Amino acid sequence: MNNTPQDIRKVISQDQRRYERLNLDVTALYCLADVNNIRAGEWAGPFAVDNISGKGINLSISEKLSIGTRMQMKIIISHEPKPILLTGTIIWRQDNVPSGDKRGKTSQPYSVGIRIDEMNKEDEKRFITYISDNILSKYLDDGDK
Repeated sequence: MNNTPQDIRKVISQDQRRYERLNLDVTALYCLADVNNIRAGEWAGPFAVDNISGKGINLSISEKLSIGTRMQMKIIISHEPKPILLTGTIIWRQDNVPSGDKRGKTSQPYSVGIRIDEMNKEDEKRFITYISDNILSKYLDDGDK
């Protein structure tokens, strides 16, 4: 691949998902939120993020939470001085195969898909910049291999 804009569009268009999923070195903490977005409990985590996109997060966690559960999250990016804060909603949940099993990928019993609902403008800018930079790196760096 020559990494021309046409080549990049072709690769991106092969994935039928609406947003690019990235496997990045990111961790997250979450706190269950009440209907007024006020913290209702203690922060759980940190948990390794399985993948992340501009509109959602796939996270393996230790507790069984229901679809529709709202939460506040802190996304921790290693080179950022402070976490990105957001509010999200669980839109799917699945049981994980234990990591001791040959098929297992995680030691946490549940995976959840979290739709990002809200974040302040400063955090949104940092988040979008981080995701965009990593999408570009993913496709542009492929030509160096």
